[in-house]
Order: sequence, then C-alpha cells, then structure tokens
Amino acid sequence: MMLYQPFNLHLAHQQGSWYNEPRYLVDHKQLLEALKYCRKCACYTNVESTYRDGGYIKMTAVCDSCRHVIRNLYSHNMTAVQQALDAEHIDFSRDGRFDTPGHSALYSTYTLMDVKSSLIVASQLVKVTETTSSQAMEKEGLIRCRREVEDAGVCIGSLTTDQHIMIAPYMRKEWTELTHYFDLWHIAKNLKKKLCEFASVAANRVVGHWSETIIRHLYHVVVNTEPGSQLRIE
Repeated sequence: MMLYQPFNLHLAHQQGSWYNEPRYLVDHKQLLEALKYCRKCACYTNVESTYRDGGYIKMTAVCDSCRHVIRNLYSHNMTAVQQALDAEHIDFSRDGRFDTPGHSALYSTYTLMDVKSSLIVASQLVKVTETTSSQAMEKEGLIRCRREVEDAGVCIGSLTTDQHIMIAPYMRKEWTELTHYFDLWHIAKNLKKKLCEFASVAANRVVGHWSETIIRHLYHVVVNTEPGSQLRIE
C-alpha cells in the first residue's frame, strides 16, 4: 500500500486547482482496521507488517478460518485418493518444486504421484529453516510423503526419482526394500545437455547432429529392457 506518491506540479496545474484536492495520511491503526476482516469469509485476520521502505509499506493478512477450511478440504481429498488405491503395490513417481531456482530457495513442494492413475497421493511443503540447506528440502519432503502414505496404509511397490544427490543415498540406506528407478526424462535431459556442451567444440560438431538420435536410442533401450534388470535400475 503506497502512503506517499511523487507529485507532478506541472501536471496538476494543467488539470486544475491541485491545492483544492483532498489529501490523506493513514495511521498504522487505520491500516490494521482496513485489513481486520477477511474478504472471503468476513472472519478476523492476523495482520502484520512484512516490509517497509520510506512511505511504502507491505502488509500481510492471514485468515486462520480460510486456512483451516483449505487444510480440511485437502485432507479430505487426500484421504479419498488414498482409499481409492486398492492395489497391493503402487508404483509412484515423485518430484520437488522450489519457489526460486538455484540454491537459495526458501520453500519446496514435494509430491508423490501414482504412475497408473496420475493421481497425486501425497504432497508436503518444506521450508529451508526446517532442514540444513535448500538441497536437503527434497530429502525431507520424501521422508514426510513416505510417512503420509504409510500412515494411510498405502503399500508402495516402486518409486521413480531423479538422480538427486541426497535421494539416491537415502534410498540405498533407508529404504532398501523398495524397488528404486531413476526417471528417464531427467537422465535424457542431462545426457543431451552434456552432448550439446561436447558438440560446442568445433572438432566435435558432428556429435550435435546425432544428439537427438542418441536420446531416442536411450529411450528405446530402457523401454525394451526387462523389468528389474540392472540396466533399468541404474
């Protein structure tokens, strides 16, 4: 909310008597009163000042009532999805998303999806202050999602992940009974990136013309390999 706005004297003279226009200063208490009620449900909100720079102030209003409703709706939907999975062993894939790219993310959303039905079975929000670093948020998200599905009685048959530096060691040491696959899309993406870097050198440009064929062959080999073989797992 902007409390002060630069004034253009020349523009004011063109538009009329600028000194007759009413001007207001707003108290902090008045701002709190304006944001006192939720616009959705008219319940009381918790208001706090989150940022201030000169005459500019940013305020955040949180409605506990709406947040409670959303949490209950999410829990209800997740329970319905988990109960619908009646198979003995469910094949899951997972991935994490961050609020910012790089290694300075503050939040990470981690989800588990049933490969067969494409239903989101579990989702967890992790804040970096709950872990040792932004890289550790994915591992923490996986641990929480695992706890969520196991508490719901869902039996996990296999899990497909990317080659995250903390996920693979965790799967080898802490979840040894589970069949672990690496996501082929991520492997192909990393391979293509390395091929492009290699082909950027003048002497290796011919490799760039073969990069798409190499990626297609990679998919062909994996798809036509028998399930459970060392090639598909590694």
